[in-house]
Amino acid sequence: MDSTLVLTGIFPFILITAGILSLIVSLLLLSLYRRATLRGMASTAIPTTGTSAGERVPSPPQDSPHRTQLPPLQFHEIDARQTGNRKDSRDAVDSAVVAFIRRAHINDALTCLAAGVAYALIMTLAWSLLASGPSSIGRSLMLMTLYLWPGVIAICLVSTIGWKESLTVLAGYLLLLMLTVQIVLSRNPQLSAAALLQLWFIINLPPSVFFLFFLQNRIRAVGPLVLAFMLCGVAGAVLLVQVTGGSDAMLGLIIRATMPMGLGATSVFILMHLAGFVLLAIVGWRLLRRLGEAYRRKRFSDRSTTLASLWLMFALIQSIGFAFEGALWILSAPIAFLACRFVVKIGQRMNSSRNRPTAEPLELLLLRVFSLGRRSNRFFDSFSRLWRPVGIINMIAGPDLVTSTVEPHEFLEFAGGKLSRRFVVSEPDLQQRLHDLDRAADPDGRYRVHEFFCHDDTWRMTMQRLAAESHAIVMDLRSFSNANQGCLYELKVLLDTIDLRHIVFIVDGTTDRAFLESSLLNLWSVLDQQSPNTDLGEPTVTLFAAENHSRRALNSLISQLTRHTLPVPDTATLWDRTTPGRTHHP
Repeated sequence: MDSTLVLTGIFPFILITAGILSLIVSLLLLSLYRRATLRGMASTAIPTTGTSAGERVPSPPQDSPHRTQLPPLQFHEIDARQTGNRKDSRDAVDSAVVAFIRRAHINDALTCLAAGVAYALIMTLAWSLLASGPSSIGRSLMLMTLYLWPGVIAICLVSTIGWKESLTVLAGYLLLLMLTVQIVLSRNPQLSAAALLQLWFIINLPPSVFFLFFLQNRIRAVGPLVLAFMLCGVAGAVLLVQVTGGSDAMLGLIIRATMPMGLGATSVFILMHLAGFVLLAIVGWRLLRRLGEAYRRKRFSDRSTTLASLWLMFALIQSIGFAFEGALWILSAPIAFLACRFVVKIGQRMNSSRNRPTAEPLELLLLRVFSLGRRSNRFFDSFSRLWRPVGIINMIAGPDLVTSTVEPHEFLEFAGGKLSRRFVVSEPDLQQRLHDLDRAADPDGRYRVHEFFCHDDTWRMTMQRLAAESHAIVMDLRSFSNANQGCLYELKVLLDTIDLRHIVFIVDGTTDRAFLESSLLNLWSVLDQQSPNTDLGEPTVTLFAAENHSRRALNSLISQLTRHTLPVPDTATLWDRTTPGRTHHP
């Protein structure tokens, strides 16, 4: 079999077919995963009519004459739309935790830029060696700029918050591209700007479109895994037919084996494809299991998977044209990919050594109205990108985020029919899960998101324990109304057991504010006498009006969350690498 035909014809066919199948299969599997999760949430762990083990029953109204007179409950609203214009927002922007997050994002962006430059150098070198005629500075500069594009995508993935920041990065790259075009045209008047821009589309458009299909929130969590599996399966299907089709002896053997079955040529052709798919799909499944185990052991993170998929996808697609000059030129793809991975590893080690907090990670509990849908995804994506460099996010699994936050080993357990193992079934089970909770940072310096899958009779117990063990709590009450009875229970537990200074409630125009405030006032009137809020001189509910998810607004939110979570004298030392010591606020 001609190697050029394989690399320039068969390989692109395998890639395109596997990509289409992966998109379809990912959507189907995630839909089934979501349904299975919802069934588990609606079921009960143990048939019972009482309160589940370990669950704290909210206190009934207490009318004792000795009941402590509570100060009036106050409401303080922080408007995210005004934080960028208020002078007093400087404390939010300049707080130690926010400054640490900013440094982490800058370091991540610089690492991605360095990896992009390394990738561009390898691909430019390969192109220059293959091109006819003497090399020129203008051509090398143009190729470097063209091949830098995946690095720009990587920066947007790891360091930007919101579409405005992404647009700023893209505008910077566009400016660089235009300047490069002008330099090349000044040195080569016979060329045209249209021809150079056409070259950009030829080099970057196919891998960009291919990758963007797997970048959407609905499948980003599992898309790379499914694609790896499908590549194995489709490669097996195509290669088996190609290999057997080129051998008269093997074709004769297959015909003699299938003739007694009465199979026609079309049936045999389909059967050969299926056999090849199954053979290498078994290899693909074992590969996925190893990847899942490596993820569980923290060999890599979810973001590392996305970035590795980005570099590898661009390298493979952009090197296909090199194979016309010889099969060995396809090796430029793995060389460029390995160069990126090497630079990223070096960058992660450097960032870890100079920007690792001296404190233990902050634990945040995210509660929310499950009916938020895509709005919940947008907020979570932006907020978690900022919070995860400094702490863990715990939350109860719900239909709004269950498919976008699924981890590789969780998805593989579902594919293996073992999703039920993820559900909390009792108090001892919850205690063990909390004891085993992964609180260490990934190699990229970020902490993980932990979803607790709960049955209908275990979510209350789980919510109480998570709230009690969290440093800070965010409760997203957008779209909140009297239909959200589960949220009313959570509000009761929070008032009774958690210091209000550690809680921020997110609201917007869809929140029934009158119902929310009346509910909180009613719950305050029957507050548990053991509540830590009874000792507050001015108990205040903090409402965060989140009309946008800009970096400025989310920085203000994080500053509010950490203002009373960390001891004031030690706040700077907790997140300043230059200060020795280790402090943890329980």
